[in-house]
Amino acid sequence: MHLDATAITDSSSYSAYQAWDGLVGAVIPTRRQFITSPNASEIFTLPELNANVILRKDGRWGPDDPFQCPQLYQPQYCHYACILKRIEDLNDPRWIMWWTPKETELRPDAVVPGRYSVEYTHRTLFKFCVAKLVDEFLKDKDSFRTQTNSQWVNMLVNQLQTWYNRLSAFTTSFPNVLFLVAEVQRRWLDLRAYIDYMVIVKGELSKLRASSPKFPSCRPFIGAITYSHTVAEEFATTGVPVWLVRDLSEFSPNVRIQSLVALQATKLVVVEPFPGVSQAIYVGSSDSCEKYDSIYKYSRQHFALAYEVERPAQPPSAADDASERPAKRFKTQTTAVAGSKARALPAPNDKDIAKFHPSDHPFWPPILPAWRDALAAVNHSNSRVSLEWAPGDSGYRFPDPHLFVPPSLHNINKRISSYYITWLNYEDAIRLAQSSSASPCYTTTQWRELLLLSMKEAGMLSFKVNSGAEGRMSKMTALLQQWVAKHQIKIATPDAGFAKVRGSTLTLDVLPPADVARMIVYVLCELNFRSELRALDTYMHISSPSRRRAVERDTLLGYCFSGWLPGVAGGDVLSVSEADGLTGLSAPTFEERSKYILALAQVMSSWRNAPLIIRTRVPGQSASSISLVDANLECACAKFYSQSFFDRFARVPTVPRYLCSRLPYNQ
Repeated sequence: MHLDATAITDSSSYSAYQAWDGLVGAVIPTRRQFITSPNASEIFTLPELNANVILRKDGRWGPDDPFQCPQLYQPQYCHYACILKRIEDLNDPRWIMWWTPKETELRPDAVVPGRYSVEYTHRTLFKFCVAKLVDEFLKDKDSFRTQTNSQWVNMLVNQLQTWYNRLSAFTTSFPNVLFLVAEVQRRWLDLRAYIDYMVIVKGELSKLRASSPKFPSCRPFIGAITYSHTVAEEFATTGVPVWLVRDLSEFSPNVRIQSLVALQATKLVVVEPFPGVSQAIYVGSSDSCEKYDSIYKYSRQHFALAYEVERPAQPPSAADDASERPAKRFKTQTTAVAGSKARALPAPNDKDIAKFHPSDHPFWPPILPAWRDALAAVNHSNSRVSLEWAPGDSGYRFPDPHLFVPPSLHNINKRISSYYITWLNYEDAIRLAQSSSASPCYTTTQWRELLLLSMKEAGMLSFKVNSGAEGRMSKMTALLQQWVAKHQIKIATPDAGFAKVRGSTLTLDVLPPADVARMIVYVLCELNFRSELRALDTYMHISSPSRRRAVERDTLLGYCFSGWLPGVAGGDVLSVSEADGLTGLSAPTFEERSKYILALAQVMSSWRNAPLIIRTRVPGQSASSISLVDANLECACAKFYSQSFFDRFARVPTVPRYLCSRLPYNQ
């Protein structure tokens, strides 16, 4: 069936048309559908049936971006219909929310080449828009929140403010500035759309219906595409652009259409991929909420919000105090008062000491010689441990990798199998909960109790009477449930005691294959190493007033890793994958590692008591003198780091490991 002039209504009856009629209409021949709009004057091409969501060159998501193009209506994201259209008027400060910066429009970093920040004039516009929108929300926040969405809305407001603060504070590479700008814009458009939806669609719906028999003019919103007559009527009645899609079989002379128009392509949408990113974050149906969930999840995982906390006071430099006395630090739950005699250091046992001698167990990823030798050379006498050590400082921010390595591969070890299964099933929740540099550390025993959850769910775990283990496990399980709820993680496990990885199903009855185990243990080692490096840097770094401009520590730390987004706090711990086992400090050849070794030396050059070889190989704040890097510098960094970590935290450090099919050479 085709649309023709016989189906077009006379303009005199326009005022009586309904939401299922059309001010304009068009045929979608490839889908055997037709589309109409009761209030818009043009019709855009529909999203592809199968979405392939890829980050684009401008830091946005191309045709699948709900903040750029009309999308198929989803009740969970109903407010997306009220996203503002692009504002071109430069006299309106809101135009900044569609600005895509060019490299020449950014401010180059005065210290680190290739790093940029947003200029003051643009930051001022962002600040004005963000502050005004947040004030508008806070003024009537009770009317904007419901019992079911209160937590989500509060999180959205907090994220908007945090992303603006980060955009204002950090310097990073040009592509990353693009993403940071786009992320502030997305948060702002998201909150703006939500407020408009609550005020216009929810708050004014009954009043508008009662006051006017005609649909009002379209508001400057992107609008939505829908298959529902009810949704079309609600949006048309409140002035939200809407397009109704139906099968051609539903077309009849009773469907009135004022004029036929051609489908138009969405304007100003970039389709080239983001530099260095080619993998889709979602492949599937366009009308699934998972498409939007994936965009939110990508942002959380790779550019996680790490709320900055006040750091302890730094120790005095030798120039300030030749005695190098212990520095005063703010008291925290895990920090003892300097000079306290009440601390009780744990007595080292054979297992603790054995950790200083890396094993060749097939579940362990290989370790480079410089780090292996550094661990073996650590003086692990408790007399060396800082007076500031307190119980809890020896904990791990992520599960202790040593838990995942069984003493023997010949015996079934359901407990260790449970560790792998629990980690795989709840990895997202744990990573997100521990993404902030302020996240707490947990002892090996606490992580063990948590990772036994799969055995408990499978009914294969029993406790000794009055052992206390059941109580500890209940506490850790409750904590995990809080993490899942807080970050709205969807746990989809097929059954208790199972997990899927690399197309295989792990069960409690067998240990995972060695290659799978190495991959998981590598990720855990890298997560802990990066978080431990930042924790040690906070303690060891001595700020220098002589530097013209201080470089953010997270920026310097970011240069040590290929997967850590420089300048974005928290990006280190969420972007780790097995692919990183061939790069950075874990690269199998010295040539590939050299620039990361220099970056690590640059970080450590400001540490108290840094060896001369580290301080002299790092000229100022430059990270370009690769000619100064040799095997001696790598060994010095590994040894100084390993010993300094034990001296502060009273346990073996987690050090870099690598995953590769080729043997390291030229080490």
